[in-house]
Amino acid sequence: MKNRSVVFVAVLLFVALLTWSVSNLVGSAVKGGNEEFRQWRAENVGAYYFMWGVEIVAIAVPLLWVTGRRMSAQEKEHEEKLLAARGVGRIAAKALRGDEGATAKLVGLLDDREPVVRYQSARALVLVDKPESNKELFRKVSYWPGDQKTAMVEVLRKMKDMRARKLLKMLAQDRSPIVSRGARNALAMTSGRATDMADIVARRKREAAAREAEAERRAKKKPSAEASAEQQTAAVAAVEQPAAPKATAPAETPTKAPVGVETIEVEASKVDAADVDAVKETVETVETAGPDPEP
Repeated sequence: MKNRSVVFVAVLLFVALLTWSVSNLVGSAVKGGNEEFRQWRAENVGAYYFMWGVEIVAIAVPLLWVTGRRMSAQEKEHEEKLLAARGVGRIAAKALRGDEGATAKLVGLLDDREPVVRYQSARALVLVDKPESNKELFRKVSYWPGDQKTAMVEVLRKMKDMRARKLLKMLAQDRSPIVSRGARNALAMTSGRATDMADIVARRKREAAAREAEAERRAKKKPSAEASAEQQTAAVAAVEQPAAPKATAPAETPTKAPVGVETIEVEASKVDAADVDAVKETVETVETAGPDPEP
Protein backbone atom coordinates (compact mmCIF):
# COMPACT_ATOMS: atom_id res chain seq x y z
CA MET A 1 0.00 0.00 0.00
CA LYS A 2 2.83 2.40 0.82
CA ASN A 3 4.56 1.72 -2.49
CA ARG A 4 1.31 2.28 -4.35
CA SER A 5 0.86 5.72 -2.77
CA VAL A 6 4.39 6.70 -3.74
CA VAL A 7 3.74 5.59 -7.32
CA PHE A 8 0.52 7.61 -7.51
CA VAL A 9 2.25 10.76 -6.28
CA ALA A 10 5.09 10.25 -8.75
CA VAL A 11 2.60 9.84 -11.61
CA LEU A 12 0.76 13.05 -10.65
CA LEU A 13 4.00 15.04 -10.51
CA PHE A 14 5.07 13.68 -13.87
CA VAL A 15 1.73 14.55 -15.49
CA ALA A 16 1.77 18.02 -13.93
CA LEU A 17 5.23 18.83 -15.25
CA LEU A 18 4.39 17.38 -18.65
CA THR A 19 1.15 19.35 -19.08
CA TRP A 20 2.79 22.57 -17.83
CA SER A 21 5.51 22.29 -20.44
CA VAL A 22 3.07 21.40 -23.22
CA SER A 23 0.72 24.24 -22.24
CA ASN A 24 3.56 26.79 -22.37
CA LEU A 25 4.68 25.56 -25.76
CA VAL A 26 1.17 25.59 -27.21
CA GLY A 27 0.35 29.01 -25.70
CA SER A 28 3.55 30.56 -27.06
CA ALA A 29 2.77 29.19 -30.50
CA VAL A 30 -0.83 30.50 -30.39
CA LYS A 31 0.03 33.98 -29.04
CA GLY A 32 3.00 34.44 -31.33
CA GLY A 33 5.84 34.35 -28.75
CA ASN A 34 6.82 33.79 -25.17
CA GLU A 35 6.41 37.44 -24.14
CA GLU A 36 2.86 37.68 -25.48
CA PHE A 37 1.91 34.36 -23.85
CA ARG A 38 3.36 35.41 -20.49
CA GLN A 39 1.42 38.68 -20.65
CA TRP A 40 -1.78 36.83 -21.46
CA ARG A 41 -1.16 34.32 -18.64
CA ALA A 42 -0.62 37.17 -16.16
CA GLU A 43 -3.92 38.76 -17.23
CA ASN A 44 -5.83 35.42 -17.15
CA VAL A 45 -4.31 33.53 -14.24
CA GLY A 46 -7.52 31.82 -13.16
CA ALA A 47 -8.41 30.62 -16.61
CA TYR A 48 -4.92 29.34 -17.24
CA TYR A 49 -4.74 27.32 -14.02
CA PHE A 50 -8.23 25.97 -14.63
CA MET A 51 -7.22 24.66 -18.05
CA TRP A 52 -4.01 23.25 -16.60
CA GLY A 53 -5.97 21.37 -13.91
CA VAL A 54 -8.35 19.94 -16.50
CA GLU A 55 -5.39 18.69 -18.50
CA ILE A 56 -3.89 17.02 -15.41
CA VAL A 57 -7.13 15.28 -14.56
CA ALA A 58 -7.78 14.22 -18.15
CA ILE A 59 -4.36 12.62 -18.45
CA ALA A 60 -3.58 11.54 -14.91
CA VAL A 61 -6.82 9.72 -14.07
CA PRO A 62 -6.62 7.14 -16.88
CA LEU A 63 -2.89 6.76 -16.32
CA LEU A 64 -3.41 6.19 -12.61
CA TRP A 65 -6.14 3.67 -13.30
CA VAL A 66 -3.92 1.67 -15.65
CA THR A 67 -1.02 1.84 -13.20
CA GLY A 68 -3.22 0.67 -10.32
CA ARG A 69 -4.52 -2.27 -12.31
CA ARG A 70 -1.01 -3.26 -13.28
CA MET A 71 0.23 -3.06 -9.69
CA SER A 72 -2.74 -5.08 -8.44
CA ALA A 73 -2.02 -7.78 -10.98
CA GLN A 74 1.64 -7.87 -9.93
CA GLU A 75 0.72 -8.13 -6.26
CA LYS A 76 -1.73 -10.92 -6.98
CA GLU A 77 0.88 -12.78 -9.02
CA HIS A 78 3.41 -12.33 -6.22
CA GLU A 79 0.98 -13.71 -3.65
CA GLU A 80 0.26 -16.69 -5.86
CA LYS A 81 3.97 -17.37 -6.19
CA LEU A 82 4.37 -17.16 -2.43
CA LEU A 83 1.50 -19.56 -1.87
CA ALA A 84 2.92 -21.93 -4.48
CA ALA A 85 6.37 -21.75 -2.89
CA ARG A 86 4.88 -22.46 0.53
CA GLY A 87 3.03 -25.42 -0.92
CA VAL A 88 6.29 -26.69 -2.38
CA GLY A 89 7.88 -26.28 1.04
CA ARG A 90 5.27 -28.51 2.65
CA ILE A 91 5.72 -31.12 -0.06
CA ALA A 92 9.50 -30.91 0.32
CA ALA A 93 9.19 -31.53 4.07
CA LYS A 94 7.28 -34.73 3.38
CA ALA A 95 9.78 -35.81 0.73
CA LEU A 96 12.69 -35.28 3.13
CA ARG A 97 10.93 -37.59 5.58
CA GLY A 98 10.98 -40.34 2.93
CA ASP A 99 7.54 -39.93 1.34
CA GLU A 100 7.84 -41.29 -2.20
CA GLY A 101 4.57 -39.66 -3.27
CA ALA A 102 5.86 -36.22 -2.23
CA THR A 103 9.07 -36.83 -4.18
CA ALA A 104 7.03 -37.68 -7.28
CA LYS A 105 5.03 -34.45 -6.87
CA LEU A 106 8.26 -32.46 -6.70
CA VAL A 107 9.43 -34.07 -9.92
CA GLY A 108 6.13 -33.09 -11.57
CA LEU A 109 6.44 -29.48 -10.35
CA LEU A 110 9.67 -29.13 -12.32
CA ASP A 111 7.41 -28.47 -15.34
CA ASP A 112 5.26 -25.84 -13.59
CA ARG A 113 4.61 -22.59 -15.44
CA GLU A 114 5.87 -20.53 -12.50
CA PRO A 115 9.67 -20.29 -12.40
CA VAL A 116 9.64 -19.86 -8.60
CA VAL A 117 7.87 -23.19 -8.21
CA ARG A 118 10.43 -24.83 -10.49
CA TYR A 119 13.35 -23.43 -8.49
CA GLN A 120 11.91 -24.51 -5.17
CA SER A 121 11.07 -27.98 -6.47
CA ALA A 122 14.58 -28.43 -7.88
CA ARG A 123 16.10 -27.22 -4.63
CA ALA A 124 14.01 -29.70 -2.64
CA LEU A 125 15.01 -32.57 -4.94
CA VAL A 126 18.67 -31.61 -4.52
CA LEU A 127 18.21 -32.00 -0.77
CA VAL A 128 16.36 -35.31 -1.18
CA ASP A 129 19.34 -36.58 -3.23
CA LYS A 130 18.03 -39.93 -4.49
CA PRO A 131 19.31 -41.58 -7.68
CA GLU A 132 15.86 -41.85 -9.31
CA SER A 133 14.82 -38.29 -8.53
CA ASN A 134 18.25 -36.92 -9.48
CA LYS A 135 17.98 -38.52 -12.91
CA GLU A 136 14.63 -36.81 -13.61
CA LEU A 137 15.92 -33.57 -12.11
CA PHE A 138 18.95 -33.42 -14.40
CA ARG A 139 16.90 -34.34 -17.45
CA LYS A 140 14.21 -31.69 -16.91
CA VAL A 141 16.55 -28.90 -15.83
CA SER A 142 18.62 -29.43 -18.98
CA TYR A 143 15.55 -28.36 -21.05
CA TRP A 144 14.90 -25.15 -19.10
CA PRO A 145 15.47 -21.78 -20.78
CA GLY A 146 18.84 -20.12 -20.23
CA ASP A 147 17.56 -17.43 -17.87
CA GLN A 148 15.94 -20.06 -15.63
CA LYS A 149 19.15 -22.10 -15.59
CA THR A 150 21.08 -19.01 -14.54
CA ALA A 151 18.58 -18.35 -11.75
CA MET A 152 18.84 -21.99 -10.67
CA VAL A 153 22.64 -21.66 -10.47
CA GLU A 154 22.18 -18.70 -8.15
CA VAL A 155 19.80 -20.72 -5.98
CA LEU A 156 22.30 -23.57 -5.75
CA ARG A 157 25.15 -21.17 -4.95
CA LYS A 158 23.23 -19.69 -2.03
CA MET A 159 22.49 -23.19 -0.69
CA LYS A 160 26.21 -23.83 0.02
CA ASP A 161 25.45 -27.52 0.29
CA MET A 162 27.60 -30.39 -0.96
CA ARG A 163 24.53 -32.10 -2.40
CA ALA A 164 24.16 -29.23 -4.90
CA ARG A 165 27.48 -30.08 -6.57
CA LYS A 166 25.93 -32.81 -8.73
CA LEU A 167 23.49 -30.46 -10.43
CA LEU A 168 26.13 -27.72 -10.65
CA LYS A 169 28.50 -30.09 -12.45
CA MET A 170 25.78 -30.80 -14.97
CA LEU A 171 25.06 -27.09 -15.46
CA ALA A 172 28.80 -26.37 -15.77
CA GLN A 173 28.70 -28.35 -19.06
CA ASP A 174 25.77 -26.36 -20.46
CA ARG A 175 26.04 -24.93 -23.96
CA SER A 176 25.32 -21.41 -22.71
CA PRO A 177 28.58 -19.74 -21.63
CA ILE A 178 26.75 -17.64 -19.04
CA VAL A 179 25.22 -20.69 -17.39
CA SER A 180 28.41 -22.76 -17.50
CA ARG A 181 30.58 -19.94 -16.13
CA GLY A 182 28.17 -19.25 -13.29
CA ALA A 183 28.01 -22.96 -12.44
CA ARG A 184 31.82 -23.23 -12.36
CA ASN A 185 32.06 -20.24 -10.06
CA ALA A 186 29.43 -21.74 -7.79
CA LEU A 187 31.34 -25.04 -7.77
CA ALA A 188 34.49 -23.24 -6.68
CA MET A 189 32.62 -21.57 -3.82
CA THR A 190 31.06 -24.87 -2.80
CA SER A 191 34.48 -26.53 -2.82
CA GLY A 192 35.81 -23.85 -0.49
CA ARG A 193 32.85 -24.39 1.76
CA ALA A 194 33.47 -28.13 1.73
CA THR A 195 37.13 -27.57 2.67
CA ASP A 196 36.09 -25.36 5.55
CA MET A 197 33.59 -27.96 6.75
CA ALA A 198 36.21 -30.72 6.47
CA ASP A 199 38.62 -28.68 8.58
CA ILE A 200 35.91 -28.04 11.15
CA VAL A 201 34.97 -31.73 11.30
CA ALA A 202 38.62 -32.76 11.66
CA ARG A 203 39.15 -30.25 14.45
CA ARG A 204 36.05 -31.49 16.25
CA LYS A 205 37.32 -35.08 15.99
CA ARG A 206 40.71 -34.11 17.38
CA GLU A 207 39.09 -32.29 20.28
CA ALA A 208 36.85 -35.29 21.02
CA ALA A 209 39.85 -37.67 20.93
CA ALA A 210 41.77 -35.37 23.28
CA ARG A 211 38.83 -35.31 25.70
CA GLU A 212 38.59 -39.10 25.65
CA ALA A 213 42.34 -39.47 26.28
CA GLU A 214 42.14 -37.02 29.16
CA ALA A 215 39.22 -38.96 30.66
CA GLU A 216 41.16 -42.24 30.41
CA ARG A 217 44.23 -40.67 31.99
CA ARG A 218 42.16 -39.38 34.88
CA ALA A 219 40.48 -42.76 35.30
CA LYS A 220 43.90 -44.47 35.52
CA LYS A 221 45.25 -41.85 37.86
CA LYS A 222 42.34 -42.07 40.29
CA PRO A 223 43.25 -45.44 42.00
CA SER A 224 46.86 -44.35 42.56
CA ALA A 225 45.65 -41.08 43.97
CA GLU A 226 43.36 -42.93 46.37
CA ALA A 227 46.23 -45.20 47.49
CA SER A 228 48.52 -42.25 48.09
CA ALA A 229 45.77 -40.55 50.03
CA GLU A 230 45.41 -43.64 52.25
CA GLN A 231 49.17 -43.72 52.84
CA GLN A 232 49.16 -40.06 53.78
CA THR A 233 46.26 -40.67 56.18
CA ALA A 234 48.12 -43.55 57.84
CA ALA A 235 51.27 -41.45 58.16
CA VAL A 236 49.35 -38.60 59.75
CA ALA A 237 47.72 -41.01 62.20
CA ALA A 238 51.13 -42.47 63.13
CA VAL A 239 52.54 -39.00 63.75
CA GLU A 240 49.62 -37.95 65.89
CA GLN A 241 49.78 -41.17 68.09
CA PRO A 242 51.91 -40.51 71.29
CA ALA A 243 55.10 -42.63 71.57
CA ALA A 244 55.65 -45.03 74.55
CA PRO A 245 58.09 -43.71 77.20
CA LYS A 246 61.54 -45.34 77.09
CA ALA A 247 63.05 -46.92 80.26
CA THR A 248 66.02 -44.95 81.48
CA ALA A 249 68.88 -46.61 83.41
CA PRO A 250 69.80 -45.06 86.80
CA ALA A 251 72.72 -42.74 86.64
CA GLU A 252 75.92 -44.10 88.21
CA THR A 253 77.68 -41.91 90.69
CA PRO A 254 81.39 -41.75 90.04
CA THR A 255 83.59 -43.21 92.81
CA LYS A 256 86.76 -41.51 93.87
CA ALA A 257 89.72 -43.85 93.71
CA PRO A 258 92.21 -43.67 96.66
CA VAL A 259 95.42 -41.95 96.00
CA GLY A 260 98.23 -44.45 95.93
CA VAL A 261 101.61 -45.03 94.51
CA GLU A 262 100.30 -46.21 91.15
CA THR A 263 98.18 -43.14 90.72
CA ILE A 264 101.04 -40.91 91.54
CA GLU A 265 103.28 -42.79 89.13
CA VAL A 266 100.75 -42.31 86.36
CA GLU A 267 100.54 -38.67 87.11
CA ALA A 268 104.29 -38.49 87.26
CA SER A 269 104.60 -39.84 83.75
CA LYS A 270 102.88 -36.73 82.54
CA VAL A 271 105.32 -34.43 84.24
CA ASP A 272 108.39 -33.10 82.56
CA ALA A 273 111.77 -34.76 83.01
CA ALA A 274 112.95 -31.84 85.15
CA ASP A 275 110.43 -32.67 87.88
CA VAL A 276 111.09 -36.44 87.95
CA ASP A 277 113.41 -36.19 90.98
CA ALA A 278 110.95 -34.15 92.95
CA VAL A 279 108.21 -36.69 92.29
CA LYS A 280 110.37 -39.57 93.43
CA GLU A 281 111.22 -37.84 96.73
CA THR A 282 107.50 -37.28 97.33
CA VAL A 283 106.73 -40.97 96.78
CA GLU A 284 109.44 -42.09 99.22
CA THR A 285 108.17 -39.68 101.84
CA VAL A 286 104.64 -41.05 101.54
CA GLU A 287 105.79 -44.70 101.88
CA THR A 288 107.85 -44.10 105.02
CA ALA A 289 105.33 -41.93 106.75
CA GLY A 290 102.41 -44.34 106.36
CA PRO A 291 98.84 -43.35 107.14
CA ASP A 292 98.11 -40.27 109.21
CA PRO A 293 97.70 -40.96 112.98
CA GLU A 294 94.15 -40.69 114.32
CA PRO A 295 93.57 -37.76 116.62
